[in-house]
Amino acid sequence: MKKIFFLLLFIITIPIFALDFSFSVEPNFSFNNDSLTYKIYDGTRVNSQLDWNASYLFKAGIGLNFEIENLIVSNANLFSLPLKCGIMYDSDWYTEGIKTNLSVHDLQTDFCYDFSLDLKYRFSVPQNFYFYQVLSLKNFYSQFRAKEGTGWCGDMAHTGLDEDHPWNSEFNVCVEKNGINLDNTISAFFLGLEIQKDFDRFFFDVAFLTAPFVYISSLDHHLNAEGGRYYLLIQNAFFSCYEVDIKSGIHLNKKNVLKFSTDLSFSPELKGVLYFGKKRSNEELADETASFSLKKSSVSVIWNIIF
Repeated sequence: MKKIFFLLLFIITIPIFALDFSFSVEPNFSFNNDSLTYKIYDGTRVNSQLDWNASYLFKAGIGLNFEIENLIVSNANLFSLPLKCGIMYDSDWYTEGIKTNLSVHDLQTDFCYDFSLDLKYRFSVPQNFYFYQVLSLKNFYSQFRAKEGTGWCGDMAHTGLDEDHPWNSEFNVCVEKNGINLDNTISAFFLGLEIQKDFDRFFFDVAFLTAPFVYISSLDHHLNAEGGRYYLLIQNAFFSCYEVDIKSGIHLNKKNVLKFSTDLSFSPELKGVLYFGKKRSNEELADETASFSLKKSSVSVIWNIIF
């Protein structure tokens, strides 16, 4: 009985071992520019806006690639370093059409983790062209900390006047502003098309992706001496996130490929539900609506090591 079992197992696995199979590892070093914008609306009027501009965010990580014939499975994991990475701007409009308050804060990343899992199928055409159908799952998690900053306030509460004035008017008051922390999660399911052209040792590749579904969760904590206040923004959107990936590379030898990648992602303004509260686990649904928009770009150097 055992002989029959092993004979059947051998017969079944012969076709698998006959397939072309490759495995590679990819150390990745990335320079990122991320811009996240949050707005709170009173009806149709914006009364508050946070601009998180992480304009020099460094990430590093590793990727894995499995290739069986024309089927490719890829995974990438990137982590950030806890360093200063940009500026956060906090704006308020206490009177319609007048930005009364503006504060500026140094921005630091506490922790960022980017995860992607891609499934591709390759079609070969003449002239060394390749087309790929792409199915991708991506998750971006970021913890940002905007430190205490400087604010310029023209609202009545700060100036003691009978009416609000612009933040940059002669009536403004310069004050120290408390910091704000942000936890942001973006989970998206992407579909797209990738085109590759080979030139002997070189190749050029471009991919166009759109997200049939995206989930966004953003929790910001406005700090103060009494413990602060939490604002939780939730959005679910369809076909509202887009990505363009441009890649080139050179085959150093049969086992090593050096790649250069530029990725651009953006999402238009997406409105969602807003919760607020004095405790992280006890937010209440707010009367206001809120929105989120995103622009991300990165330049990466990737070393592909084939085994």
